[in-house]
Amino acid sequence: MVINVIGTYMTIKISSLICLIIPVLQFVTFFWMPESPNYLLMKGKREEARQALIALKGSDEADRSLDVIVEVIEENRLNKTGFISIFEKNNRSKLVTLLGLRVAQQFCGVIAFNIFAQTIFQESADSISPLLGTVILYTVQIVFSVLSSLSVDKLGRRPLLIVSAIGTICVLLAGGAFFFIRDVIKADTSHVSFAPALILILFTFCYSLGLQTMPNFMAAELYPTNLKPYACTIGDVMFYSFSAIVSQYFQFTKDNYGLFVPFWTFAVCSIIGLVIIVKFMPETKNKTLEDIQKELSSK
Repeated sequence: MVINVIGTYMTIKISSLICLIIPVLQFVTFFWMPESPNYLLMKGKREEARQALIALKGSDEADRSLDVIVEVIEENRLNKTGFISIFEKNNRSKLVTLLGLRVAQQFCGVIAFNIFAQTIFQESADSISPLLGTVILYTVQIVFSVLSSLSVDKLGRRPLLIVSAIGTICVLLAGGAFFFIRDVIKADTSHVSFAPALILILFTFCYSLGLQTMPNFMAAELYPTNLKPYACTIGDVMFYSFSAIVSQYFQFTKDNYGLFVPFWTFAVCSIIGLVIIVKFMPETKNKTLEDIQKELSSK
């Protein structure tokens, strides 16, 4: 939201210099960031790891957490597995779940809508300015992402993800229908010229309920400790690969066929993601890693 506002009134050079403040602050303050206790324990530096835990969690939690981490690291050493293990039969349902989460998260078109937000708001004629629309869009995204994060441990992962996915599918189908009626059938839509802005804001609301945040941490909840690094890496590769594909696809189809094509394509992809989530993803709320593994194995 900030960069959209800044970029509207300032040059690319000035906008970049303003944004440079954030990474500079991070660079300076990270001099005081303690090293990861896991890393220090893996290197045999137990006392340094204890001091890092005291800095991060306080002295009361440090010793208890230290013993737990030592136990996990030792278990990982005994059960060391390679990257290829993530594709073995007993891990395939987790991999399919991870794929479904990333498909639903990215192939709903969110990255394209974020990049081309002002372009889509221009489709609303004079009913709302592109800048105001973009500010509203990101405000909705911020507010409901925070609310989703606060409620995820009360309502559960599956319900929020399913509701979020169904909401985005409905909005995408409605958006595609509007652009099809306007651009292909050539019907008069001047009386609902605000529809593109409303569609984008409703999409952002539905997406922020679950799809925006939860797929980012589900890999860590689905996989055992010795496979978490590989799973998170695969999840991140999917995230950025799908983002690149979606943004290019949106621009190509918008320019050559009309906005209804990407909207309906994203709706179909979201339906596929929803089916995978419903069929394969377990509820992880208040469950131990062992409980999650048993449920996934039974599936």
